[in-house]
Amino acid sequence: MEGLMLEILIALCGTGARLYETAVFFFGVGVITFTGFLILAIKNFDQ
Repeated sequence: MEGLMLEILIALCGTGARLYETAVFFFGVGVITFTGFLILAIKNFDQ
């Protein structure tokens, strides 16, 4: 019984880590995209 609970806990931790990595990746992409648009907007505004 204890072994099964430990396996479930390890599986949940693994899934959580994968979800966290995905969230960080999408957040990073969003920040880079936003920064890119901001730079383009500033360049166009200066002209």
